[in-house]
Amino acid sequence: IVNSTDCSNCIPIISSGTAAVTVPVFNNGPEDASNVVFNFSITGLNITGVSASAGEVKFTSSRAIVTIGTLANNSSVTIIINLSGPTGVYVGIGTVSTTSQDTNLANNSGIVEITI
Repeated sequence: IVNSTDCSNCIPIISSGTAAVTVPVFNNGPEDASNVVFNFSITGLNITGVSASAGEVKFTSSRAIVTIGTLANNSSVTIIINLSGPTGVYVGIGTVSTTSQDTNLANNSGIVEITI
């Protein structure tokens, strides 16, 4: 099972003191992935809201957790993280985990740089 948070695909949308980051979480197969959880953390900006196309969302001002559950083979979940804070350059870190066998752990984390 391969779960990917390739943050070359993360899309920060910046506007006066706020940003929204869209994170795609993929299951590249070859089987369904069980107990999939996405974690995102950032320092210096406040997480003001999180939405996901599937799963249960919980967040604090600096961390977001999306419990996706089962992610079918060759499917994805889109997560949107809303942020606010002062002008500066910030780095967000996203990771995804599963209890299923994963043949490529190298693609389970990524970073996104956000400039406000």
